[in-house]
Amino acid sequence: MHHRTNLIRITIPFAPADYRVFVSAVRHLRRIMGCNAPDVLTLIQFNLQDRDATGIADDFLDAMRWPNSAGRVVLLKQLRKPRGSVPQHVCAHWPPQRKGGRAIPARPGDPSRN
Repeated sequence: MHHRTNLIRITIPFAPADYRVFVSAVRHLRRIMGCNAPDVLTLIQFNLQDRDATGIADDFLDAMRWPNSAGRVVLLKQLRKPRGSVPQHVCAHWPPQRKGGRAIPARPGDPSRN
């Protein structure tokens, strides 16, 4: 784990079921790695750090089952249009907007419905 001098502390509320997934993963890792296995906090930090913006955005689009035909981050970076223009494939209602033009973050779907 990287130790940086300037850390940002955040508090993330987890549903108990989501937290239990990490606890279970640590148990699996302990069977394989023994005393070298991470604890729950280290495993959560590992999943959140050292990622690039494109990978995070594409993972979110995958989780939301966003259709590839509607656009992906990698494609949007390469095919960027001039400011103010809206790509034809973007739905007028996505992402939902607040007053002031800021997007409302989407809620992930229920993973139990897979």
